[in-house]
Amino acid sequence: MSRCAVFIDAGYLSKICDDFRVRLNYTKLSDEVAGDDERLRTYFFDCAPHISSRPTPDERRRKSAYDKFIHALKQEPRFMIRLGRLQKISGEYKQKMVDVLFSLELAKLALTHQIQRVVIFAGDSDYVPAIKIARDEGVVVQLYYYYRPPELSRQGDRGFPKPHDELLDNCDEKYLIDRNFIDKVKFAT
Repeated sequence: MSRCAVFIDAGYLSKICDDFRVRLNYTKLSDEVAGDDERLRTYFFDCAPHISSRPTPDERRRKSAYDKFIHALKQEPRFMIRLGRLQKISGEYKQKMVDVLFSLELAKLALTHQIQRVVIFAGDSDYVPAIKIARDEGVVVQLYYYYRPPELSRQGDRGFPKPHDELLDNCDEKYLIDRNFIDKVKFAT
């Protein structure tokens, strides 16, 4: 039996959940993709919601709900939470440090030979250097991604973008997230 790690870019996966209009059970998700391998850990990379210096009731509510969610994830077996921060850039809040934390953790696990396989939920090419290091160290890199082309869009949207080609090109195995997969790992209704 080999050992794997699951890496979740929470911003990316939450957009997929919004598109499917579901809430995921991250333990089910982790167990599903780990299969028969031992799961060293699931690494969940995210940023807490923005809170202004004078928080509005909505900001307080969102932050409280987020804190409860993160606390619940921390109680799950073999979960590690890594939080970046939000920064306002050109009037819009952007995640900072998440890609770096993700990449450093992946490179560390690969270079210390703690895993033989990594399962990644992401769409960003910023992870490619760390993925290359992992592959050079013999780690099999599996990418789970989602894509809904514009021609299948719902009224008022432009589809769901395909992951960056460089990311797709540098992963050993690629799996398209579809309704069947989502139904296996969502919270029961």
